[in-house]
Amino acid sequence: MEIKTWHNAAFAWTGFLAVASFAVFVVIAMNTDPSWVFGEDVFSSLRNHANDTTRYFDAGCAVGGLLLTVFGIGNILYHRNQDQAIGGGLVAVAGIALALVVLTPTGATPEDLCYYFGHMFALLMLMSLAAFAIGNWVAGHKVFAGVSLILFASGIAAIMTFDLAKAETYGLFIGSIWVVLESIRMMIEKTEIGRVAHTFDEVRQ
Repeated sequence: MEIKTWHNAAFAWTGFLAVASFAVFVVIAMNTDPSWVFGEDVFSSLRNHANDTTRYFDAGCAVGGLLLTVFGIGNILYHRNQDQAIGGGLVAVAGIALALVVLTPTGATPEDLCYYFGHMFALLMLMSLAAFAIGNWVAGHKVFAGVSLILFASGIAAIMTFDLAKAETYGLFIGSIWVVLESIRMMIEKTEIGRVAHTFDEVRQ
């Protein structure tokens, strides 16, 4: 009897690591710049100085973005329906956009290109929230679908209600929660899909 090996858990861990690495590096960057105020200054302003603050923030964007891309690829490879696969693709591209922030110039006015990649990252993550809400509902994961929908609505509300600095703060918080929950969902589906593959192998035998 041949039993297929599923690697959902390995890809799920990249989601956890993406959130953890980004959070750690950004917190370090904030602590090295006493003039930066959480919730009042935009995150891109951490790149206004050619010092350790910029280097730590860039490290968070690069490492977190690349891990998020791998997480998205995992969702493309291991999905229950087309909506989950589309959501995984959006997450993968969002991770690339986040990583590309490090290529933007530092200095007094890095906003144009940095904001472009940052806004692209936020838009793609919102779109992936909607895609996964549909995909999880179709796959029978009603709780995860409901949470994705609530977080999607919260993200839209934050954009419409708060200024850019606060919207970024709430957006990163919402996105981090969602990636962690989707990582948990991937681990749960490893057992479910593995059981299905095991049953099919037995039937073929």
